[in-house]
Amino acid sequence: MLEVLFEEIAEADSFYHILKKDSPTLKLIRRRGQGNKVSVYGESEDIEKELVAKACTKLFIQSKEPNYIQDILKKKFHYSNQEEIENITDITNAILEKDDLYYEEKIHQHQLRDTLMAIFLLHLNEEEIHYDSIIHFRLHHYVDELTELIGFAIDEFKREEDYQAYVHTLREFVRKREPIYEIIHVVQTNPLHFYRNNGSPIQKEELAKLKDNFPLYMLGLPEDEWFITPLIVLSPSKIYMYGDDPTEPHTHSIMNIFQERIEYLPFEYFPFQVEVE
Repeated sequence: MLEVLFEEIAEADSFYHILKKDSPTLKLIRRRGQGNKVSVYGESEDIEKELVAKACTKLFIQSKEPNYIQDILKKKFHYSNQEEIENITDITNAILEKDDLYYEEKIHQHQLRDTLMAIFLLHLNEEEIHYDSIIHFRLHHYVDELTELIGFAIDEFKREEDYQAYVHTLREFVRKREPIYEIIHVVQTNPLHFYRNNGSPIQKEELAKLKDNFPLYMLGLPEDEWFITPLIVLSPSKIYMYGDDPTEPHTHSIMNIFQERIEYLPFEYFPFQVEVE
């Protein structure tokens, strides 16, 4: 049997409901006048400890971790702008939850959930467990790892800021530039294929000449880039793009730059014959 004590009755309530939902095999007792205490009975001591540690971890993530992240941002990294704090917190949560393949690949070594679970499990050696004492005095290693991860989230936030500023620059340039062709049809291949509104292909040689007469360096556009650069040079009033993956990175950037000017359609909607090189 384990008894888990909390400073706040509300957290004892949450802990009780987490265990009741996630671990129905456990017997849970709360006595009148002791609302901040939950008694846990399981089939064995090991089972009790594992399930209690899981519940403590889940409770901490739900009720404490968001405040830890924001406190670290304010005190360690000296952020004060609430919008920036919320944006970085969102990125941190995406990393922690690994709900993006990009983050999964970049930070697979960060296993804060496992660290947190291990800390709680390590300190469930007494029959009477003080949840808040563990949080106040035993989370140093977790906080160090969380701080490192938040630093990574800040780097991602800054990269996103730089990207958005760059996209805005290109967007304003396109908005003010006279289009070479009013309407362009684009087939999402690698590289992209470009067509006039009459169905005739815009050959790479023509695009190369246009690029040669265009100050790419002013916009930070590489000369050997054949996805975004041709469309910036052409600056059409309307783009019809045909393909199967609107989330592809180059396509995503093109859609961000041209916004309402671009319409993405399934490949089978392409009205012309595809040129085969």
